[in-house]
Amino acid sequence: MDVIRELLKDPQVIFYFLALGWSIYASFKRTKYKWQIYVALGFMSLTWFYIMRWTNEYKQNGGMNLFDDAYVDVVKPPHFGLSSQLLTWVVVATIWLHEAHASYIIFGMLGAMSAAFITWVPDKMKKSSRKIPLCYLPTSIFSIISITQLPRTLYSSDDFGFWLKALHILLILPRAFVMLAPGQLHIDGSIVYGILGVIIFILHRFDPVFNNFGIPTSDCQLSISFDMVFCSFITLYEIHSSSSMMSSKNSKGLYIYNNNDVYKTLFAAILLPILSPGAILAFHLSIKHGDGFHARCITWMQKEFATRRLHSSKSRISKLTKLSDKDKPNMEDTGNVGAKGTGNTYRPIWMNLGANHQNEDYNKSCENLAIILGKEVFQDNDGVLACGCGYGAELLFWKDKYKLHHITGIDTNEDAIENFKIHENVRLLNVAVENIKFKFQRKTCFNKIVALDSIYHFQNKLNFYKDCFTLLSSFQVDEDKDDGKIGVTDLVLKVNNVNELPMWMRLALSFMNVSVHNLWSKSTYVSELESAGYTNVSVTSLENQHVLDGWFPNSFLKYLDYMLITADVCINETGKAVVERPKVAVIGSGLSGLSK
Repeated sequence: MDVIRELLKDPQVIFYFLALGWSIYASFKRTKYKWQIYVALGFMSLTWFYIMRWTNEYKQNGGMNLFDDAYVDVVKPPHFGLSSQLLTWVVVATIWLHEAHASYIIFGMLGAMSAAFITWVPDKMKKSSRKIPLCYLPTSIFSIISITQLPRTLYSSDDFGFWLKALHILLILPRAFVMLAPGQLHIDGSIVYGILGVIIFILHRFDPVFNNFGIPTSDCQLSISFDMVFCSFITLYEIHSSSSMMSSKNSKGLYIYNNNDVYKTLFAAILLPILSPGAILAFHLSIKHGDGFHARCITWMQKEFATRRLHSSKSRISKLTKLSDKDKPNMEDTGNVGAKGTGNTYRPIWMNLGANHQNEDYNKSCENLAIILGKEVFQDNDGVLACGCGYGAELLFWKDKYKLHHITGIDTNEDAIENFKIHENVRLLNVAVENIKFKFQRKTCFNKIVALDSIYHFQNKLNFYKDCFTLLSSFQVDEDKDDGKIGVTDLVLKVNNVNELPMWMRLALSFMNVSVHNLWSKSTYVSELESAGYTNVSVTSLENQHVLDGWFPNSFLKYLDYMLITADVCINETGKAVVERPKVAVIGSGLSGLSK
Protein backbone atom coordinates (compact mmCIF):
# COMPACT_ATOMS: atom_id res chain seq x y z
CA MET A 1 0.00 0.00 0.00
CA ASP A 2 2.89 2.32 0.71
CA VAL A 3 4.11 1.82 -2.85
CA ILE A 4 0.68 2.66 -4.26
CA ARG A 5 0.47 5.83 -2.16
CA GLU A 6 3.89 6.85 -3.36
CA LEU A 7 2.95 6.27 -7.01
CA LEU A 8 -0.28 8.25 -6.68
CA LYS A 9 1.69 11.29 -5.52
CA ASP A 10 3.43 11.42 -8.90
CA PRO A 11 1.46 13.57 -11.44
CA GLN A 12 2.96 11.58 -14.33
CA VAL A 13 1.60 8.34 -12.88
CA ILE A 14 -1.84 9.92 -12.42
CA PHE A 15 -1.85 11.14 -16.02
CA TYR A 16 -0.65 7.69 -17.15
CA PHE A 17 -3.58 5.88 -15.57
CA LEU A 18 -6.10 8.51 -16.68
CA ALA A 19 -4.95 8.07 -20.30
CA LEU A 20 -4.98 4.29 -19.91
CA GLY A 21 -8.47 4.33 -18.40
CA TRP A 22 -9.82 6.49 -21.22
CA SER A 23 -8.24 4.28 -23.91
CA ILE A 24 -9.65 1.12 -22.32
CA TYR A 25 -13.13 2.64 -22.12
CA ALA A 26 -12.99 3.92 -25.72
CA SER A 27 -11.69 0.58 -27.05
CA PHE A 28 -14.20 -1.52 -25.14
CA LYS A 29 -17.00 0.76 -26.30
CA ARG A 30 -16.13 -0.06 -29.93
CA THR A 31 -16.00 -3.83 -29.54
CA LYS A 32 -18.43 -5.88 -31.55
CA TYR A 33 -18.62 -8.91 -29.24
CA LYS A 34 -18.65 -9.11 -25.45
CA TRP A 35 -16.14 -11.96 -25.44
CA GLN A 36 -13.53 -9.52 -26.78
CA ILE A 37 -13.81 -7.51 -23.56
CA TYR A 38 -13.51 -10.63 -21.40
CA VAL A 39 -10.46 -11.89 -23.29
CA ALA A 40 -8.83 -8.44 -23.20
CA LEU A 41 -9.39 -8.21 -19.44
CA GLY A 42 -7.90 -11.67 -19.06
CA PHE A 43 -4.80 -10.76 -21.08
CA MET A 44 -4.36 -7.51 -19.19
CA SER A 45 -4.92 -9.08 -15.77
CA LEU A 46 -2.18 -11.62 -16.35
CA THR A 47 0.39 -9.21 -17.76
CA TRP A 48 -0.35 -6.51 -15.19
CA PHE A 49 -0.17 -8.96 -12.31
CA TYR A 50 3.51 -9.41 -13.09
CA ILE A 51 4.04 -5.71 -13.82
CA MET A 52 2.58 -4.61 -10.50
CA ARG A 53 4.51 -7.25 -8.56
CA TRP A 54 7.73 -6.14 -10.25
CA THR A 55 6.89 -2.47 -9.58
CA ASN A 56 6.29 -3.17 -5.88
CA GLU A 57 9.65 -4.89 -5.54
CA TYR A 58 11.36 -2.19 -7.59
CA LYS A 59 10.04 0.64 -5.38
CA GLN A 60 10.87 -1.20 -2.18
CA ASN A 61 14.47 -1.41 -3.41
CA GLY A 62 14.53 2.35 -3.91
CA GLY A 63 14.14 2.51 -7.70
CA MET A 64 13.50 5.99 -9.08
CA ASN A 65 13.22 5.57 -12.88
CA LEU A 66 10.40 3.08 -13.25
CA PHE A 67 9.66 3.43 -16.98
CA ASP A 68 13.25 3.17 -18.26
CA ASP A 69 14.35 0.52 -15.79
CA ALA A 70 11.39 -1.69 -16.68
CA TYR A 71 12.56 -1.67 -20.30
CA VAL A 72 16.17 -2.26 -19.23
CA ASP A 73 14.97 -5.39 -17.45
CA VAL A 74 13.31 -6.84 -20.58
CA VAL A 75 16.01 -5.71 -23.01
CA LYS A 76 19.09 -6.94 -21.18
CA PRO A 77 20.66 -10.24 -22.26
CA PRO A 78 19.60 -12.95 -22.65
CA HIS A 79 15.98 -11.81 -22.91
CA PHE A 80 16.16 -9.26 -25.74
CA GLY A 81 15.54 -11.89 -28.42
CA LEU A 82 12.07 -12.54 -27.01
CA SER A 83 11.26 -8.90 -26.20
CA SER A 84 12.37 -7.74 -29.65
CA GLN A 85 9.82 -10.06 -31.25
CA LEU A 86 7.02 -8.16 -29.50
CA LEU A 87 8.55 -4.75 -30.28
CA THR A 88 8.92 -5.43 -34.01
CA TRP A 89 5.39 -6.88 -34.08
CA VAL A 90 4.12 -3.63 -32.58
CA VAL A 91 5.77 -1.61 -35.38
CA VAL A 92 3.85 -3.59 -38.01
CA ALA A 93 0.62 -3.67 -36.01
CA THR A 94 0.68 0.11 -35.57
CA ILE A 95 0.35 0.51 -39.33
CA TRP A 96 -2.20 -2.28 -39.44
CA LEU A 97 -4.69 -0.20 -37.44
CA HIS A 98 -3.70 3.18 -38.88
CA GLU A 99 -7.35 3.92 -39.73
CA ALA A 100 -8.69 2.74 -36.38
CA HIS A 101 -9.42 4.99 -33.42
CA ALA A 102 -6.37 6.30 -31.54
CA SER A 103 -7.58 4.63 -28.34
CA TYR A 104 -6.35 1.24 -29.56
CA ILE A 105 -2.71 2.25 -29.92
CA ILE A 106 -2.76 4.18 -26.61
CA PHE A 107 -4.35 1.18 -24.89
CA GLY A 108 -1.61 -1.03 -26.31
CA MET A 109 1.30 1.25 -25.42
CA LEU A 110 0.10 1.96 -21.87
CA GLY A 111 -1.70 -1.28 -21.09
CA ALA A 112 -1.04 -4.45 -23.09
CA MET A 113 -0.72 -4.78 -26.85
CA SER A 114 -2.51 -8.12 -26.93
CA ALA A 115 -5.43 -6.76 -24.91
CA ALA A 116 -5.75 -3.75 -27.20
CA PHE A 117 -5.65 -5.72 -30.44
CA ILE A 118 -8.08 -8.42 -29.39
CA THR A 119 -10.72 -5.69 -29.11
CA TRP A 120 -10.06 -4.66 -32.72
CA VAL A 121 -8.94 -7.59 -34.89
CA PRO A 122 -12.03 -9.85 -34.85
CA ASP A 123 -14.21 -7.16 -36.44
CA LYS A 124 -13.63 -7.85 -40.13
CA MET A 125 -14.89 -4.42 -41.09
CA LYS A 126 -12.01 -2.70 -39.27
CA LYS A 127 -9.23 -3.44 -41.73
CA SER A 128 -6.89 -0.88 -43.19
CA SER A 129 -7.35 0.24 -46.76
CA ARG A 130 -5.02 -0.81 -49.57
CA LYS A 131 -3.12 2.48 -49.64
CA ILE A 132 -1.27 3.77 -46.59
CA PRO A 133 -0.02 7.32 -45.89
CA LEU A 134 3.63 7.52 -46.90
CA CYS A 135 4.70 8.91 -43.52
CA TYR A 136 4.18 5.47 -41.95
CA LEU A 137 7.07 3.92 -43.88
CA PRO A 138 9.97 6.15 -42.71
CA THR A 139 8.66 6.36 -39.13
CA SER A 140 8.36 2.56 -39.00
CA ILE A 141 11.89 2.10 -40.31
CA PHE A 142 13.23 4.58 -37.72
CA SER A 143 11.20 2.75 -35.07
CA ILE A 144 13.01 -0.47 -35.96
CA ILE A 145 16.33 1.40 -35.83
CA SER A 146 15.40 2.58 -32.33
CA ILE A 147 14.72 -1.04 -31.32
CA THR A 148 18.14 -2.10 -32.59
CA GLN A 149 19.79 0.58 -30.42
CA LEU A 150 18.16 -0.42 -27.14
CA PRO A 151 20.42 -3.38 -26.29
CA ARG A 152 23.47 -1.46 -27.53
CA THR A 153 22.91 1.47 -25.14
CA LEU A 154 21.99 -0.45 -21.99
CA TYR A 155 24.91 0.96 -20.02
CA SER A 156 24.29 4.59 -20.98
CA SER A 157 21.12 5.76 -19.29
CA ASP A 158 20.88 8.96 -21.37
CA ASP A 159 21.31 7.18 -24.71
CA PHE A 160 18.96 4.37 -23.70
CA GLY A 161 16.32 6.85 -22.58
CA PHE A 162 16.66 8.75 -25.86
CA TRP A 163 16.09 5.67 -28.06
CA LEU A 164 13.28 4.40 -25.84
CA LYS A 165 11.40 7.69 -26.03
CA ALA A 166 12.14 7.94 -29.76
CA LEU A 167 10.54 4.53 -30.28
CA HIS A 168 7.31 5.51 -28.56
CA ILE A 169 7.12 8.90 -30.28
CA LEU A 170 7.76 7.39 -33.71
CA LEU A 171 4.91 4.92 -33.24
CA ILE A 172 2.33 7.67 -32.77
CA LEU A 173 3.96 10.41 -34.85
CA PRO A 174 2.35 9.35 -38.19
CA ARG A 175 -1.10 10.05 -36.77
CA ALA A 176 -0.07 13.65 -36.19
CA PHE A 177 1.32 13.85 -39.74
CA VAL A 178 -1.96 12.52 -41.15
CA MET A 179 -3.93 15.11 -39.19
CA LEU A 180 -1.67 17.96 -40.31
CA ALA A 181 -1.35 16.80 -43.93
CA PRO A 182 -4.38 14.61 -44.81
CA GLY A 183 -3.70 14.99 -48.52
CA GLN A 184 -0.22 13.52 -48.41
CA LEU A 185 0.99 10.85 -50.80
CA HIS A 186 -0.27 7.32 -50.16
CA ILE A 187 1.65 4.17 -51.01
CA ASP A 188 0.45 0.65 -51.73
CA GLY A 189 0.24 -1.33 -48.50
CA SER A 190 1.80 -4.40 -50.09
CA ILE A 191 5.01 -2.40 -50.58
CA VAL A 192 5.05 -0.96 -47.04
CA TYR A 193 4.42 -4.29 -45.34
CA GLY A 194 6.75 -6.12 -47.70
CA ILE A 195 9.66 -3.80 -46.88
CA LEU A 196 9.05 -4.07 -43.14
CA GLY A 197 8.70 -7.85 -43.35
CA VAL A 198 12.06 -8.20 -45.08
CA ILE A 199 13.81 -5.87 -42.60
CA ILE A 200 12.34 -7.65 -39.56
CA PHE A 201 13.14 -11.08 -41.00
CA ILE A 202 16.79 -10.09 -41.64
CA LEU A 203 17.18 -8.70 -38.10
CA HIS A 204 15.69 -11.72 -36.36
CA ARG A 205 17.48 -14.17 -38.60
CA PHE A 206 20.97 -12.70 -38.93
CA ASP A 207 21.59 -10.13 -36.15
CA PRO A 208 23.17 -11.94 -33.15
CA VAL A 209 21.66 -9.45 -30.70
CA PHE A 210 18.14 -10.34 -31.89
CA ASN A 211 18.91 -14.04 -31.49
CA ASN A 212 19.83 -13.81 -27.82
CA PHE A 213 17.14 -15.88 -26.10
CA GLY A 214 16.74 -16.89 -22.51
CA ILE A 215 14.09 -18.13 -20.08
CA PRO A 216 12.25 -15.23 -18.40
CA THR A 217 13.45 -14.81 -14.83
CA SER A 218 11.87 -11.55 -13.64
CA ASP A 219 8.21 -10.55 -13.42
CA CYS A 220 8.68 -7.87 -16.05
CA GLN A 221 10.16 -10.39 -18.46
CA LEU A 222 7.29 -12.79 -17.80
CA SER A 223 4.78 -10.01 -18.51
CA ILE A 224 6.24 -9.07 -21.90
CA SER A 225 6.68 -12.76 -22.79
CA PHE A 226 2.99 -13.48 -22.21
CA ASP A 227 2.10 -10.36 -24.19
CA MET A 228 4.25 -11.58 -27.09
CA VAL A 229 2.64 -15.04 -27.02
CA PHE A 230 -0.86 -13.53 -27.01
CA CYS A 231 0.04 -11.24 -29.93
CA SER A 232 1.30 -14.30 -31.83
CA PHE A 233 -2.08 -15.96 -31.37
CA ILE A 234 -3.77 -12.75 -32.58
CA THR A 235 -1.60 -12.90 -35.70
CA LEU A 236 -2.70 -16.48 -36.37
CA TYR A 237 -6.31 -15.51 -35.76
CA GLU A 238 -6.03 -12.71 -38.32
CA ILE A 239 -4.52 -15.08 -40.89
CA HIS A 240 -7.27 -17.63 -40.30
CA SER A 241 -9.99 -14.97 -40.41
CA SER A 242 -8.65 -13.34 -43.58
CA SER A 243 -8.31 -16.68 -45.34
CA SER A 244 -11.94 -17.42 -44.54
CA MET A 245 -13.00 -14.04 -45.92
CA MET A 246 -11.08 -14.59 -49.15
CA SER A 247 -12.90 -17.87 -49.82
CA SER A 248 -15.38 -18.04 -52.66
CA LYS A 249 -18.97 -16.84 -52.32
CA ASN A 250 -22.15 -18.78 -52.85
CA SER A 251 -25.18 -17.50 -54.74
CA LYS A 252 -26.36 -15.54 -51.68
CA GLY A 253 -23.06 -13.70 -51.38
CA LEU A 254 -21.95 -15.69 -48.31
CA TYR A 255 -18.43 -17.04 -48.04
CA ILE A 256 -18.04 -20.77 -48.48
CA TYR A 257 -15.88 -22.45 -45.85
CA ASN A 258 -12.90 -24.46 -47.04
CA ASN A 259 -9.83 -26.00 -45.49
CA ASN A 260 -7.35 -23.60 -47.08
CA ASP A 261 -7.60 -21.20 -44.14
CA VAL A 262 -6.67 -24.02 -41.75
CA TYR A 263 -3.63 -24.98 -43.81
CA LYS A 264 -2.49 -21.36 -44.09
CA THR A 265 -2.84 -20.87 -40.35
CA LEU A 266 -0.88 -24.04 -39.57
CA PHE A 267 1.84 -23.03 -42.02
CA ALA A 268 2.08 -19.59 -40.41
CA ALA A 269 2.26 -21.18 -36.94
CA ILE A 270 5.22 -23.30 -38.06
CA LEU A 271 7.00 -20.23 -39.45
CA LEU A 272 6.35 -18.01 -36.39
CA PRO A 273 9.45 -19.04 -34.40
CA ILE A 274 11.58 -18.97 -37.56
CA LEU A 275 10.57 -15.60 -39.03
CA SER A 276 9.15 -13.90 -35.88
CA PRO A 277 5.53 -12.81 -35.34
CA GLY A 278 6.25 -9.33 -36.73
CA ALA A 279 7.61 -10.68 -40.01
CA ILE A 280 4.72 -13.14 -40.34
CA LEU A 281 2.16 -10.38 -39.79
CA ALA A 282 3.97 -8.08 -42.23
CA PHE A 283 4.21 -10.70 -44.98
CA HIS A 284 0.57 -11.71 -44.46
CA LEU A 285 -0.62 -8.11 -44.75
CA SER A 286 1.64 -7.57 -47.78
CA ILE A 287 0.04 -10.55 -49.53
CA LYS A 288 -3.42 -9.42 -48.42
CA HIS A 289 -2.88 -5.89 -49.73
CA GLY A 290 -1.09 -7.23 -52.78
CA ASP A 291 -4.15 -9.10 -54.00
CA GLY A 292 -4.50 -7.72 -57.53
CA PHE A 293 -1.12 -5.94 -57.37
CA HIS A 294 -0.12 -7.30 -60.78
CA ALA A 295 -3.38 -6.08 -62.28
CA ARG A 296 -2.86 -2.64 -60.74
CA CYS A 297 0.64 -2.46 -62.24
CA ILE A 298 -0.73 -3.32 -65.67
CA THR A 299 -3.47 -0.71 -65.27
CA TRP A 300 -0.82 1.88 -64.40
CA MET A 301 1.22 0.90 -67.47
CA GLN A 302 -1.90 1.12 -69.65
CA LYS A 303 -2.58 4.59 -68.31
CA GLU A 304 0.99 5.68 -69.07
CA PHE A 305 0.84 4.25 -72.60
CA ALA A 306 -2.54 5.87 -73.18
CA THR A 307 -1.29 9.24 -71.95
CA ARG A 308 1.81 9.11 -74.12
CA ARG A 309 -0.18 8.11 -77.20
CA LEU A 310 -2.67 10.86 -76.51
CA HIS A 311 -0.01 13.55 -76.32
CA SER A 312 1.91 12.07 -79.25
CA SER A 313 -1.15 12.09 -81.51
CA LYS A 314 -2.04 15.65 -80.50
CA SER A 315 1.49 16.81 -81.23
CA ARG A 316 1.36 15.15 -84.64
CA ILE A 317 -2.02 16.72 -85.45
CA SER A 318 -0.81 20.18 -84.44
CA LYS A 319 2.21 19.94 -86.71
CA LEU A 320 0.31 18.63 -89.73
CA THR A 321 -2.80 20.75 -89.66
CA LYS A 322 -1.42 24.03 -88.20
CA LEU A 323 -4.58 24.58 -86.20
CA SER A 324 -5.24 27.89 -84.53
CA ASP A 325 -5.01 28.00 -80.76
CA LYS A 326 -8.77 28.16 -80.57
CA ASP A 327 -9.25 24.98 -82.60
CA LYS A 328 -6.50 22.87 -81.06
CA PRO A 329 -7.50 20.10 -78.68
CA ASN A 330 -7.55 21.22 -75.07
CA MET A 331 -4.56 19.50 -73.51
CA GLU A 332 -5.61 20.45 -70.03
CA ASP A 333 -9.02 18.84 -70.38
CA THR A 334 -7.90 15.48 -71.73
CA GLY A 335 -4.28 15.23 -70.76
CA ASN A 336 -4.77 15.35 -67.00
CA VAL A 337 -5.32 11.66 -66.52
CA GLY A 338 -8.19 10.74 -64.26
CA ALA A 339 -8.49 14.28 -62.87
CA LYS A 340 -11.69 16.09 -62.18
CA GLY A 341 -12.51 18.95 -64.45
CA THR A 342 -14.80 21.87 -63.97
CA GLY A 343 -18.20 22.27 -65.56
CA ASN A 344 -18.35 20.26 -68.79
CA THR A 345 -14.57 20.13 -69.34
CA TYR A 346 -14.08 16.77 -67.63
CA ARG A 347 -12.55 14.24 -70.02
CA PRO A 348 -11.65 10.88 -68.49
CA ILE A 349 -8.86 9.18 -70.38
CA TRP A 350 -9.55 6.45 -72.91
CA MET A 351 -7.76 3.17 -72.17
CA ASN A 352 -8.51 0.58 -74.84
CA LEU A 353 -6.59 -0.86 -77.80
CA GLY A 354 -8.57 1.23 -80.28
CA ALA A 355 -9.74 0.53 -83.83
CA ASN A 356 -7.04 2.29 -85.80
CA HIS A 357 -8.03 1.41 -89.36
CA GLN A 358 -7.27 4.90 -90.73
CA ASN A 359 -4.21 5.76 -88.60
CA GLU A 360 -6.26 8.22 -86.58
CA ASP A 361 -5.24 9.79 -83.30
CA TYR A 362 -5.48 7.67 -80.16
CA ASN A 363 -8.70 9.17 -78.77
CA LYS A 364 -10.43 8.76 -82.10
CA SER A 365 -9.35 5.14 -82.47
CA CYS A 366 -10.65 4.41 -78.96
CA GLU A 367 -13.97 6.01 -79.86
CA ASN A 368 -14.07 3.90 -83.04
CA LEU A 369 -13.79 0.71 -81.01
CA ALA A 370 -16.51 1.92 -78.64
CA ILE A 371 -18.75 2.69 -81.65
CA ILE A 372 -18.19 -0.78 -83.14
CA LEU A 373 -19.45 -2.33 -79.92
CA GLY A 374 -22.14 0.26 -79.25
CA LYS A 375 -23.89 0.13 -82.59
CA GLU A 376 -24.30 -3.66 -82.30
CA VAL A 377 -25.71 -3.56 -78.77
CA PHE A 378 -27.34 -0.27 -77.79
CA GLN A 379 -30.65 1.36 -78.56
CA ASP A 380 -32.38 4.40 -77.12
CA ASN A 381 -33.41 4.21 -73.48
CA ASP A 382 -31.28 1.16 -72.63
CA GLY A 383 -30.14 0.48 -69.08
CA VAL A 384 -26.49 -0.56 -69.34
CA LEU A 385 -23.89 -2.17 -67.11
CA ALA A 386 -20.32 -1.65 -68.42
CA CYS A 387 -17.74 -3.96 -66.84
CA GLY A 388 -14.05 -3.11 -66.59
CA CYS A 389 -14.44 0.41 -67.93
CA GLY A 390 -11.22 1.98 -66.61
CA TYR A 391 -11.56 5.72 -66.13
CA GLY A 392 -15.07 5.74 -67.59
CA ALA A 393 -14.52 7.53 -70.92
CA GLU A 394 -16.84 5.14 -72.74
CA LEU A 395 -19.61 5.70 -70.18
CA LEU A 396 -19.99 9.38 -71.08
CA PHE A 397 -19.45 8.67 -74.78
CA TRP A 398 -22.11 5.95 -75.01
CA LYS A 399 -24.61 7.81 -72.82
CA ASP A 400 -24.64 10.80 -75.18
CA LYS A 401 -24.24 9.02 -78.51
CA TYR A 402 -26.88 6.32 -78.00
CA LYS A 403 -29.25 8.26 -75.72
CA LEU A 404 -29.12 5.63 -72.99
CA HIS A 405 -31.52 5.85 -70.08
CA HIS A 406 -28.73 5.14 -67.60
CA ILE A 407 -25.32 3.49 -67.57
CA THR A 408 -23.32 2.09 -64.66
CA GLY A 409 -19.64 1.32 -64.99
CA ILE A 410 -17.68 -0.95 -62.67
CA ASP A 411 -13.93 -1.22 -62.18
CA THR A 412 -11.50 -1.91 -59.34
CA ASN A 413 -9.21 1.00 -60.22
CA GLU A 414 -9.51 3.15 -57.07
CA ASP A 415 -7.87 6.13 -58.75
CA ALA A 416 -10.53 6.09 -61.48
CA ILE A 417 -13.38 5.73 -58.99
CA GLU A 418 -12.17 8.59 -56.80
CA ASN A 419 -11.71 11.03 -59.68
CA PHE A 420 -14.75 10.22 -61.80
CA LYS A 421 -17.11 13.17 -61.91
CA ILE A 422 -20.78 12.33 -61.39
CA HIS A 423 -23.05 12.95 -64.37
CA GLU A 424 -26.79 12.50 -64.74
CA ASN A 425 -27.62 8.78 -64.89
CA VAL A 426 -23.91 7.93 -65.24
CA ARG A 427 -21.94 6.39 -62.40
CA LEU A 428 -18.70 4.49 -61.87
CA LEU A 429 -18.55 2.01 -58.97
CA ASN A 430 -15.75 0.09 -57.31
CA VAL A 431 -17.11 -3.41 -57.89
CA ALA A 432 -15.22 -6.49 -59.05
CA VAL A 433 -16.74 -8.40 -61.98
CA GLU A 434 -16.84 -11.49 -59.77
CA ASN A 435 -19.42 -9.76 -57.58
CA ILE A 436 -21.86 -8.37 -60.16
CA LYS A 437 -24.53 -10.99 -59.54
CA PHE A 438 -24.46 -10.42 -55.79
CA LYS A 439 -24.36 -6.64 -56.23
CA PHE A 440 -27.03 -6.13 -58.90
CA GLN A 441 -29.28 -9.20 -59.02
CA ARG A 442 -32.08 -7.72 -56.93
CA LYS A 443 -32.07 -4.43 -58.83
CA THR A 444 -32.94 -5.83 -62.29
CA CYS A 445 -32.28 -2.50 -63.97
CA PHE A 446 -29.99 -3.54 -66.84
CA ASN A 447 -31.07 -4.92 -70.18
CA LYS A 448 -27.61 -4.58 -71.75
CA ILE A 449 -24.21 -5.62 -70.36
CA VAL A 450 -20.95 -4.78 -72.13
CA ALA A 451 -17.21 -5.16 -71.60
CA LEU A 452 -15.10 -3.04 -73.92
CA ASP A 453 -11.56 -4.39 -74.26
CA SER A 454 -11.43 -5.79 -70.73
CA ILE A 455 -12.82 -9.31 -70.60
CA TYR A 456 -9.48 -10.96 -71.33
CA HIS A 457 -8.32 -9.67 -67.93
CA PHE A 458 -11.18 -11.36 -66.06
CA GLN A 459 -10.19 -14.35 -63.94
CA ASN A 460 -13.13 -16.53 -64.94
CA LYS A 461 -14.76 -15.60 -68.22
CA LEU A 462 -17.35 -18.37 -68.20
CA ASN A 463 -18.59 -17.42 -64.73
CA PHE A 464 -18.83 -13.82 -65.90
CA TYR A 465 -21.08 -14.82 -68.81
CA LYS A 466 -23.21 -16.95 -66.50
CA ASP A 467 -23.60 -14.09 -64.02
CA CYS A 468 -24.54 -11.76 -66.86
CA PHE A 469 -27.13 -14.24 -68.06
CA THR A 470 -28.62 -14.31 -64.56
CA LEU A 471 -28.80 -10.51 -64.42
CA LEU A 472 -30.25 -10.14 -67.90
CA SER A 473 -32.75 -12.94 -67.26
CA SER A 474 -34.07 -11.14 -64.20
CA PHE A 475 -34.70 -7.93 -66.13
CA GLN A 476 -38.38 -7.00 -66.23
CA VAL A 477 -39.59 -6.66 -69.81
CA ASP A 478 -40.33 -3.04 -70.73
CA GLU A 479 -42.02 -1.78 -73.88
CA ASP A 480 -39.32 0.88 -74.25
CA LYS A 481 -36.44 -1.57 -74.01
CA ASP A 482 -35.20 -4.61 -75.91
CA ASP A 483 -34.67 -8.01 -74.41
CA GLY A 484 -31.35 -8.65 -72.70
CA LYS A 485 -28.14 -8.52 -74.71
CA ILE A 486 -24.45 -8.80 -73.96
CA GLY A 487 -21.60 -7.41 -76.03
CA VAL A 488 -17.84 -7.62 -75.54
CA THR A 489 -14.61 -7.26 -77.48
CA ASP A 490 -12.08 -9.95 -76.72
CA LEU A 491 -8.87 -11.67 -77.72
CA VAL A 492 -9.78 -14.89 -79.56
CA LEU A 493 -7.51 -17.78 -80.49
CA LYS A 494 -6.82 -18.59 -84.12
CA VAL A 495 -5.72 -22.03 -82.96
CA ASN A 496 -7.94 -24.66 -81.36
CA ASN A 497 -6.90 -24.18 -77.72
CA VAL A 498 -4.44 -22.47 -75.42
CA ASN A 499 -2.10 -25.46 -75.36
CA GLU A 500 -1.20 -24.78 -78.99
CA LEU A 501 0.25 -21.36 -78.08
CA PRO A 502 4.02 -21.23 -77.73
CA MET A 503 5.24 -21.14 -74.14
CA TRP A 504 6.94 -17.76 -74.61
CA MET A 505 3.67 -16.31 -75.83
CA ARG A 506 1.72 -17.64 -72.86
CA LEU A 507 4.27 -16.12 -70.50
CA ALA A 508 4.17 -12.78 -72.32
CA LEU A 509 0.37 -12.66 -72.23
CA SER A 510 0.37 -13.59 -68.53
CA PHE A 511 2.77 -10.72 -67.85
CA MET A 512 0.24 -8.43 -69.56
CA ASN A 513 -2.37 -9.71 -67.07
CA VAL A 514 -4.21 -11.61 -69.79
CA SER A 515 -5.98 -14.65 -68.33
CA VAL A 516 -4.43 -17.10 -70.76
CA HIS A 517 -6.44 -20.06 -69.48
CA ASN A 518 -9.61 -18.15 -70.43
CA LEU A 519 -8.72 -17.59 -74.08
CA TRP A 520 -11.15 -19.35 -76.42
CA SER A 521 -11.29 -20.11 -80.11
CA LYS A 522 -14.22 -18.86 -82.17
CA SER A 523 -15.98 -22.23 -82.15
CA THR A 524 -15.46 -22.61 -78.40
CA TYR A 525 -16.91 -19.16 -77.86
CA VAL A 526 -20.11 -20.04 -79.67
CA SER A 527 -20.54 -23.38 -77.92
CA GLU A 528 -19.81 -21.99 -74.45
CA LEU A 529 -22.27 -19.12 -74.78
CA GLU A 530 -25.00 -21.33 -76.19
CA SER A 531 -24.44 -23.81 -73.37
CA ALA A 532 -24.82 -20.91 -70.91
CA GLY A 533 -28.27 -20.17 -72.40
CA TYR A 534 -27.55 -17.33 -74.83
CA THR A 535 -29.14 -17.18 -78.27
CA ASN A 536 -28.12 -15.51 -81.53
CA VAL A 537 -24.45 -15.72 -80.61
CA SER A 538 -22.27 -13.74 -83.02
CA VAL A 539 -18.45 -13.75 -83.06
CA THR A 540 -17.07 -11.30 -85.64
CA SER A 541 -13.42 -10.64 -86.39
CA LEU A 542 -12.18 -7.03 -86.21
CA GLU A 543 -8.93 -7.85 -87.97
CA ASN A 544 -9.75 -5.33 -90.70
CA GLN A 545 -9.93 -2.63 -88.01
CA HIS A 546 -6.24 -3.17 -87.13
CA VAL A 547 -6.93 -3.32 -83.41
CA LEU A 548 -3.92 -5.48 -82.56
CA ASP A 549 -1.52 -4.17 -85.19
CA GLY A 550 -0.25 -1.23 -83.18
CA TRP A 551 0.29 -3.23 -80.01
CA PHE A 552 1.45 -6.73 -80.92
CA PRO A 553 4.18 -7.98 -83.29
CA ASN A 554 3.33 -10.28 -86.19
CA SER A 555 4.48 -13.29 -84.18
CA PHE A 556 1.45 -12.74 -81.92
CA LEU A 557 -0.99 -12.05 -84.74
CA LYS A 558 -0.46 -15.56 -86.13
CA TYR A 559 -2.17 -16.95 -83.05
CA LEU A 560 -4.54 -14.19 -81.90
CA ASP A 561 -7.46 -12.31 -83.37
CA TYR A 562 -9.56 -9.53 -81.91
CA MET A 563 -13.31 -10.06 -82.16
CA LEU A 564 -16.68 -8.58 -81.34
CA ILE A 565 -18.96 -10.98 -79.49
CA THR A 566 -22.68 -10.37 -79.01
CA ALA A 567 -25.44 -12.64 -77.73
CA ASP A 568 -29.09 -12.31 -76.75
CA VAL A 569 -31.08 -13.30 -73.70
CA CYS A 570 -34.71 -13.61 -74.80
CA ILE A 571 -37.38 -12.98 -72.16
CA ASN A 572 -40.86 -14.46 -72.61
CA GLU A 573 -44.15 -13.05 -71.37
CA THR A 574 -43.76 -14.73 -67.99
CA GLY A 575 -40.48 -12.89 -67.44
CA LYS A 576 -38.30 -15.97 -67.83
CA ALA A 577 -35.38 -16.39 -70.18
CA VAL A 578 -35.98 -18.48 -73.29
CA VAL A 579 -33.18 -21.02 -73.53
CA GLU A 580 -32.68 -22.52 -76.95
CA ARG A 581 -31.61 -26.13 -76.82
CA PRO A 582 -28.57 -26.97 -78.97
CA LYS A 583 -29.20 -28.95 -82.10
CA VAL A 584 -28.07 -32.59 -81.93
CA ALA A 585 -27.83 -35.38 -84.46
CA VAL A 586 -30.22 -38.34 -84.02
CA ILE A 587 -28.48 -41.52 -85.13
CA GLY A 588 -29.47 -45.17 -84.91
CA SER A 589 -33.26 -44.73 -84.92
CA GLY A 590 -33.72 -45.58 -88.55
CA LEU A 591 -33.76 -41.89 -89.33
CA SER A 592 -30.92 -39.41 -89.52
CA GLY A 593 -31.56 -35.74 -88.99
CA LEU A 594 -31.59 -32.84 -86.64
CA SER A 595 -33.76 -32.33 -83.64
CA LYS A 596 -34.25 -29.37 -81.36
